[in-house]
Amino acid sequence: MLRFISGLNPAPTFLRAMAAAFMLASFVLPSAALAASTSFDLIDPLGSGYGVTISLDDSIEQGKISISLESSGAALPTGELGGINFQYDDELLFSGLQALGTDIAEIYARNSSPKDAPTNCPCDIKVDFGTVGFFELTGITETDFALVNDQRPITLADFAGSTVTAYLAIPEFATKGTSSSNDVASMSLLKLEGEIPVIPEPTTGSLMLLGLLGLAFVSQKHA
Repeated sequence: MLRFISGLNPAPTFLRAMAAAFMLASFVLPSAALAASTSFDLIDPLGSGYGVTISLDDSIEQGKISISLESSGAALPTGELGGINFQYDDELLFSGLQALGTDIAEIYARNSSPKDAPTNCPCDIKVDFGTVGFFELTGITETDFALVNDQRPITLADFAGSTVTAYLAIPEFATKGTSSSNDVASMSLLKLEGEIPVIPEPTTGSLMLLGLLGLAFVSQKHA
């Protein structure tokens, strides 16, 4: 029988520390495992200086993914957000997927798999800002919206590793033949593509940390 359990002798230091760590984990891990967030930049690979910063968070509203976009980079004039496209491989997400936000003009989902393919995916969900059509100036340099599925809750893990493409409209100002250099003559459209980072599950990371702590205490005992 272990004497330190009965209170006759104090528990070894490493066991007390491990017990405290696991007690803390029992409170922290259940809530941590439910939420994740990430932020990353899409940069023009041609070096124009234009970019888009994207932030995703599934902890603001449970079952939804809150998404923020902001035109970034030092290039001028400031790029205007035309839309965003998510390409994903989970066929279960295809039905019922929606986007909700005040700047959304149109949203549509489609499958991009070849004919006679056994599944509908890879699939795309395109979100159009401002006016219908990505090839339009919108005046929008930052926006927020939520990605939802009316058939089941979704999390950031559902889209981890998926391809995302932001459409950035760049106004080109006329310098000749007009009374003002501020007249918009035309526009160009940048497609900035990247990948949503795969975020380690908080539970897994915390358990690994606890394991390392345990090994450290055991090593200390036998030193």
